[in-house]
Amino acid sequence: MNTLSLIFVLALAVAVSQSVKYAEFLRVRAYGLRDFGAAAAAGLAVSAVGWLGTPYYLAAALFCGFVLLALWLDAIVFRVFTIELGAGGAKDVVLSEFLREIVPYTRTREFFRVNWLFLFFPAAIVVLFIPDIRFLAALYFFGFWKVLLRAGAPPESAAIDYFFHPRRFPAREGFRPRPEHEPLFQSAEPSRCPRFGALAGAPVLLLSFESAARDHFLRYGGETQTPWLDSMAGNLVESRNHLGVALS
Repeated sequence: MNTLSLIFVLALAVAVSQSVKYAEFLRVRAYGLRDFGAAAAAGLAVSAVGWLGTPYYLAAALFCGFVLLALWLDAIVFRVFTIELGAGGAKDVVLSEFLREIVPYTRTREFFRVNWLFLFFPAAIVVLFIPDIRFLAALYFFGFWKVLLRAGAPPESAAIDYFFHPRRFPAREGFRPRPEHEPLFQSAEPSRCPRFGALAGAPVLLLSFESAARDHFLRYGGETQTPWLDSMAGNLVESRNHLGVALS
């Protein structure tokens, strides 16, 4: 009975993490049979190891809990930055530094204002491995019933295994770009922009900020103060539309 309840609550945990992650992507199925299969395998493994003794159960539960915590972090990063953290990125995260960096963002605060219940997901991870109070974790996950039902309806699959390996780009038959994007698919001779040569002979310092859209900065209506950049505003050449390819 304990094994079945563990599998059930693990499946709920996976479904909730994926449903919250893809809540704004209506064409993506947040969870499916592969997710439940992974939860069943994890539950069986933890229970089997538990037969060897309490220390072994705690070690298995700790490992499984770290995976669930990584899924929680992945969901937050995806909703705030639209970046999939993945297993490779999650293993390098220092939680205290991660929270210190992500909390000040307006999108983070807005996300947790709407999804405040998701803030307690780590506590539910701990509770689900304690058999006597596991039902409390189940009740917590059922609190996301609206998100679970909405995320389970669309046809396209986005199972948990995408957390462990990159998803392939879809190759849809009959694909056509949007009208405003069609010129990008047409070959044309490169042309010089109106500002070509504006910095000729001048020392150039190129500043690139990772995951920092201009609307985060105070001078563009955001909340982040950049007094050093603002002090040079009169001598800066700024590009409103640009693309950096493999800058690292």
